[in-house]
Amino acid sequence: MGLQSSNFAYTLEEPAYHGPGYLLHQSVHKQNGGQYSVFVFDTSNGSGLNAKRFIDSYLLRLKTCRQPNLLKFYDSVEENNKLYIVTERVVPFTDLLWDVKQNTNVMEWGIHQILSATSFLNDQGFVHGNIGSHSIFINNGGDWRLAGFQTLTEFSKVKNRSGLYIDGLPYVYQNAVPPEIKNSQSLSNINPHSIDSWGVAIFIAELFCGQKDVDIVKMAEYIPKKFVSKWKKLLRNDPSNRLSSSQFLAEVRFNNPIIEVCVFLDEFAVKEQNEIDLFFRKLPSLIEYIPMDICKYKILPRLTEAIDFGSTDKDIITLVFNIAKDLDDSEYDKLVLPAVIRWFNSKDLMVRSALLENLEIYAKNIPSNILNKDIFPLFAAGFVDSSPNIRFLTVTSVIHIVPKLSSKTVNNNLLKFLANLQADRQHGIRANTTICITNLAEHLERKTRDKVLVPAFTRALKDSFPQSRQAAIQGLIHTKSLFTINQIARGIMPALAPLTVDPVREVRSDCIKALKDFVQIVEDLQDTIVDTPTEQKDVGVLGWAVQSISKIYVGEEAKTGTGNPIPGNDTISRTPSSDKAKIPPTTNVYTETPEEVEEDYSDSYEDAWNQPPPVKAPPLHTNNTNRNPNEFVRHPVRTNFVQPAPDSSPLKLGGNKTSQWDDGWDDEWGDNFFDDAATVDLPSLGSLRKRN
Repeated sequence: MGLQSSNFAYTLEEPAYHGPGYLLHQSVHKQNGGQYSVFVFDTSNGSGLNAKRFIDSYLLRLKTCRQPNLLKFYDSVEENNKLYIVTERVVPFTDLLWDVKQNTNVMEWGIHQILSATSFLNDQGFVHGNIGSHSIFINNGGDWRLAGFQTLTEFSKVKNRSGLYIDGLPYVYQNAVPPEIKNSQSLSNINPHSIDSWGVAIFIAELFCGQKDVDIVKMAEYIPKKFVSKWKKLLRNDPSNRLSSSQFLAEVRFNNPIIEVCVFLDEFAVKEQNEIDLFFRKLPSLIEYIPMDICKYKILPRLTEAIDFGSTDKDIITLVFNIAKDLDDSEYDKLVLPAVIRWFNSKDLMVRSALLENLEIYAKNIPSNILNKDIFPLFAAGFVDSSPNIRFLTVTSVIHIVPKLSSKTVNNNLLKFLANLQADRQHGIRANTTICITNLAEHLERKTRDKVLVPAFTRALKDSFPQSRQAAIQGLIHTKSLFTINQIARGIMPALAPLTVDPVREVRSDCIKALKDFVQIVEDLQDTIVDTPTEQKDVGVLGWAVQSISKIYVGEEAKTGTGNPIPGNDTISRTPSSDKAKIPPTTNVYTETPEEVEEDYSDSYEDAWNQPPPVKAPPLHTNNTNRNPNEFVRHPVRTNFVQPAPDSSPLKLGGNKTSQWDDGWDDEWGDNFFDDAATVDLPSLGSLRKRN
């Protein structure tokens, strides 16, 4: 509806307000979707303040007078005897009067802003002359804006009783007209602020008492005590002695959290660093007293600007995300998302760590395409950052974005980073990487899980840090429903067995629990295994074993047919005592020959076990030092991250490197990890799985 001219780039909605001489429409920009308000004046045959010269003055003053508390002008078009003035989106003060009166802090904030606006105009030598609820508007950020510029006149003209203010006196709000103007007294002794001070005082009184046309004497009963003495000075009979708006602001202690926060942010650019630091320390305690609209649309943009300039700390970044969580998707994409991308590209460790610590709060608001294309490449830099704290926070927070990552991103990028972090020099990072893999398991495709999980967990089982081994065991328990019987019998159980004699009690307990679980799974699946037919059906189920023993131990009689084809114990050749194999001590579970030790990990796992028991490391559950071995299953795994601790020693691996279950570790987790296992002579179970 409305103006159809191609020069007018705004779509008008139905009129929201009928003001004195104009209609107020809300509008949307046709190209960028921005939200604005449009004041429509009829210039054909207007009378009073709607006459052409008053409207032209309104437009001129709106264009040329720029101050944060004055209505902000954007565009104007005049066509078909109508003037369209485009401003920031606002709502008439009268429409929100009831809501405003419910919060004293909001009322004081509005008074402060109107006083600031009139102070600016008076200091510039202008008289507004028409201050009242009809000339005040409120934007979506809770800012009060002064308009109604039809009678805005230079003070020099008013002093001589000329100009638009004097001409428009019959049409302005009469309560705002001071007695010296009404009584045609000499204006030789008035000041530029005298007329507007009277108007502001009337507006304050009507705001607190909630009605107009109240006797001035009775108005004082409604004014708060901290205002009343200064308010009376605004109404002095002698115009030369009236308090100005700027003096009122300077002499009244508002003690208002909205004013304290918003005024400081408005003056942020000229504040000293020590003032900024003190302000940001206080800010979280002040925010709870500020309405959400002001937080979202006024404070939030200022805080993002402050973070961009590096003048903040991580508590403020946390505050930003707590405020932003109440935004809808379009508002979030406009106000916060561009800032998040900028901050991930920052070299400031404080900003990066704060982003990672708060990722759980805002991850759900990031669109998947933006996350994969713009944010994850910047996020992934944390996996290889030189700061151990950044690496730690990256690996512990990545689970919050995994559901939105594409399969390509997970398989081609994320898993490679995690494989490298399992060899990190910081033992806390290694342990938490294993926990991260556990959390990640449910989000992996089946083919990827089969290739990655067993190698990742068995690798961590050989870590010299007890919490890493414990994390691997608990990870296996938590993901046990994802493994095939082949993986359990040939990969997991052999890797777990040595840890039943681990020097750390917690590790041993968890390991025994895990083995019992996996043995139970294998037992439950026994009836589903198809037995392989044997050549001698009458020998029984163990015929294949008897045949093998016969071939090795039966004497010459068996070959000629004269002896017993099934040898007893007395026919088995025993190994001479001098040829017995040397069995290593039971404490040396993982042994290595020099050529089997990886170059980067020269300290053998055996050496670590031959030393006295190490100092007990912090448990995986940092808030529970008496952790139950079963706790990993009962509680969400993602909370069980190990806190980082200084560690200069690299990861130590042990075990026989030639085992088929260790293949592929030099190339992350190996691409053909289970190829050899598939050739073992065990009946194939296909995709058969035992799930919880």
